[in-house]
Amino acid sequence: MKRLVMAAATCLAVAAGTLFYVSTRVSEDAVLRATAEKVATLTGNWVEIRGATTVSFLPFPVFELNDVVLTRREGDEADEIAAIDVLRGSVAVLPLLIGHVELKDFVLVRPRVRLAVDRRGRGNWIAGRRRAAEDDTAPPPVEDQHLGSFRIEDGAIAYANERTGARHALTAVNATISWSRLAAPLNATGTLIWNGENVRFGLGAEAPLDFVNNGSSQARISVESGVANVAFDGNAHNKPDPQLEGTARLQAPSVRGLLRWIGTDLGSGPGLNAVSLAGRINLIGNSLSLSELVLSLDNNEAEGGVKITLGGKQTGIQGTLAFETLDLGVYRTPPEEGAPTVPQPEQAMSTVVDLSALQRFGADLRVSAASVTYGDLTLGRTAGTVTVRKGAIDLGVGEATLYGGMAQGSISATPTPDGARIKVALKLDKTDIGQLLTALSGSSRISGTTTARVDLSGTGRTVAGIVASLSGNATLAISPGAIQGIDIEKLLAALETGRVEGWPATSAATDLDDLTATFTVSEGTATTEDFRVTGPKIAVSADGEVRLVSASIAGHGTADLGAASESAINGSAGIFSVPFVIEGPIANPTLYPDPVWLLNRPTAAPEEIEQLRKDLQQSQPEDVVEDLVQRGRDMPPKPAPSEEQPMAPRQ
Repeated sequence: MKRLVMAAATCLAVAAGTLFYVSTRVSEDAVLRATAEKVATLTGNWVEIRGATTVSFLPFPVFELNDVVLTRREGDEADEIAAIDVLRGSVAVLPLLIGHVELKDFVLVRPRVRLAVDRRGRGNWIAGRRRAAEDDTAPPPVEDQHLGSFRIEDGAIAYANERTGARHALTAVNATISWSRLAAPLNATGTLIWNGENVRFGLGAEAPLDFVNNGSSQARISVESGVANVAFDGNAHNKPDPQLEGTARLQAPSVRGLLRWIGTDLGSGPGLNAVSLAGRINLIGNSLSLSELVLSLDNNEAEGGVKITLGGKQTGIQGTLAFETLDLGVYRTPPEEGAPTVPQPEQAMSTVVDLSALQRFGADLRVSAASVTYGDLTLGRTAGTVTVRKGAIDLGVGEATLYGGMAQGSISATPTPDGARIKVALKLDKTDIGQLLTALSGSSRISGTTTARVDLSGTGRTVAGIVASLSGNATLAISPGAIQGIDIEKLLAALETGRVEGWPATSAATDLDDLTATFTVSEGTATTEDFRVTGPKIAVSADGEVRLVSASIAGHGTADLGAASESAINGSAGIFSVPFVIEGPIANPTLYPDPVWLLNRPTAAPEEIEQLRKDLQQSQPEDVVEDLVQRGRDMPPKPAPSEEQPMAPRQ
């Protein structure tokens, strides 16, 4: 027991003697000089300790420096890089025994760091070391130094890159850093606030000294927040624009929220929600390249590669993506509760075309998919492009299988002072028009194998304004096909009474051998002079116009009832012919026999026309028309008059 007490007493005496000796070897000025020399060696910058310096030795040597400032000096000018309210640390005891002051285990209270990159790509944190170099492009390397551990409390970092325009600010930085020597591995964990979001981060570097000396280091980075979780494992390169290359993973509940967080606000809207991706990354400045990419966006899975430009005035993306299935329906505005899935015409026509969000976004994408859906519309294997530039968008489909046929085309929208200019170019080849129209509008009265060409353009603020200004041309050919819910034979027979209101409701259908038409579109009105329909028992030829905004029609033609298609070829007689007028809404038009034809039959003598006028004054018009039709059934009409007749509907 006595030996134990003696040993303890001896240790205390040695410790007390050591502390007394150390106290004689360490002064506030020595700590101040040691701190300034270490920071200056590490950063290459001037160090000013403007506040009080205190040193204590119990229970072990520690120091505290107040108001520490790092400055970069160029000539007589000083540029402040960092300021620390309080810098605390400890002094290694053993080196003190030989008269050497070695600092360790630092605590930085409220450090404020300002990092800047000039237009030549030079960082201000290394500019001080360049002063000692004969060649301004080759600063002297940083030598290995003993460090220790660091703890940062309530720090802030501001970063500005004049070369790329990037601006970032980190606040409420609290971190623990383990870094025994500059050449030893570095590990750090902590929290901070960036753009209003709390972030947890982790950082690891295998060769940080090599990185500091304009080299590279293997690195690991993790970021977790309410906006996104990111993990990186690869190499970091210290270049004028720092570079990361390796593998990366990202998960975010909202693409819009993520882009808004990093400086690009696309506004509100449908889609661009949950995203996850994994692949190889190459990040240089604001340019992010992803290869071997596996992407899930709004539950759409894809593979490929993209390059993304972040920050600044515009976010851009370019690359190639291949989807198995691509659901574009998530990017359309959902109908209000209780509203039909297919928008009503009035609602669709009043929609405002707003391209303002595209001003903040650019794209050049090549996209392919085994199948594409948009609401009820379904395409098979599809290859297309998406281009967004200066607020304009261009969607191109190089080839797509569509309801038994093929489709090609493009839709472009360009902002104008009064709205948008829309251009549509579309080609259909052997497509079932009935399935297509049903998918687009919810119903269709016509079906059949269709070939069509559409080339239209218009300008306006709303859909109605654009449609009202449409100009261009279109062609349509259906062979064979059918008109659903309309029995043309009964319809023409009903014309004998003189007038038919609307399409007679029926479950029957009229089979067609061919339907062809060519349209010239001007200021929202489509005009045709060669509308033709032939079938087993009918042949119809007509001309007229379709007003696209009001979905109304005005025209006239001739319908042959009987073995019409054969008579048209063989010239056989005995066919019941009815020239007719059609006008009113396409969904519910009015049809009646053409009075111009009634008055211009070959058998209509002058006295008969005079009698007709008397009959119209004394009898119901329907009875007069029916009588004329009955008398004219055996005689086809003369060719249509070349001059407009006073009773013909005006186009």
